[in-house]
Amino acid sequence: QTKKLFYVISRQIRLFIPAKLIMGSKSGPTPTLPLEEWKHRPSYICAHPTTKTPEYEPGVSLPLGVPINFESDLFQGKAFLRLKPIPSDQGHDPYFEGTKRHYQFIIQGQFKEELPLCDVIIGDVYDKPFKGVPNGVIMKVYEKFMEMISPGMEMRMTSDTPSLFNALGSCQTMRVDRKGEEPDVSSGKLQEDTALLFGKEKFASASKRRTYLRKRKNSSKYKVNLDQVYTFEVYDHTMCFASYYQHVMGGMKIDMAVTMNGQPLCLAFFTRDHRVIAKFAVWNERLLEEMEKEQEQEAKM
Repeated sequence: QTKKLFYVISRQIRLFIPAKLIMGSKSGPTPTLPLEEWKHRPSYICAHPTTKTPEYEPGVSLPLGVPINFESDLFQGKAFLRLKPIPSDQGHDPYFEGTKRHYQFIIQGQFKEELPLCDVIIGDVYDKPFKGVPNGVIMKVYEKFMEMISPGMEMRMTSDTPSLFNALGSCQTMRVDRKGEEPDVSSGKLQEDTALLFGKEKFASASKRRTYLRKRKNSSKYKVNLDQVYTFEVYDHTMCFASYYQHVMGGMKIDMAVTMNGQPLCLAFFTRDHRVIAKFAVWNERLLEEMEKEQEQEAKM
């Protein structure tokens, strides 16, 4: 089980780090509706309090497959999320067809503060230790090894408040556009375009750009432009939000509702000093069931 978990962690970090948070000040509100009223059951998506959604009240269920306007202290724009397989998330079969992806997450908008690219990261901080992760020398060596082979990563798995962060440059697709020329995120088909960011330093592929920007010595050369529109896309073929299982090699899967120790999954962008750029929680009814079981066990003690 521990080996499986190590694989999950390393795989998830390489693609994207869907951040996980426990209920409380960091995670924001729990679902406000009973299960039978969840529009996207078994999933429930809501914004963190630091991520304001003007068209939706705090904590309410957010729609899938449509742009959601949001604003934080550092960013203003829109978010777009697809989940598979969610029965109510209709009309997106063409996007998922021919791929193994379980979700697509996009944020697009303008920064409010001139941040160096090296200070923008993907990931989050957790409130409770993970279940099944050994606290010892072996795990610390593993953390250092993963940070060595994945430049830009910060991995603190053995902490009482663990964290997982990866460089912004690891996102699958990145665009920088002049205001008014940005693509429609709801189309779901984004093309890499970083000409405004790099100028003459063009990359033959998004893969080469990711390799370059993962290294802090490279990303520290660039700052965001407050007048331009940034689009970041992330997707993953291992983490299924609908089932809350992480699919790993050989057909194996890890029950993340148990492994995460009662902590809901989130999709989030941060600064290195842990200021929120955008954060959205993805709850699952199985997660709530696990939390209820834990509460019942504690009540019996």
